[in-house]
Amino acid sequence: MDQFASITSLLAEQAIELPSWAFGNSGTRFKVFSTPGTPRTPEEKIADA
Repeated sequence: MDQFASITSLLAEQAIELPSWAFGNSGTRFKVFSTPGTPRTPEEKIADA
């Protein structure tokens, strides 16, 4: 049980960073990975809000 507690405390301190491009349709330098229903114009973005 001691080992489990030490592993749990180490994992609680671990920070995972996510790239901001992962949350949009900007894609990579090779391809843009779009999702269906993503607003394309300012009007569509306002309508979604």
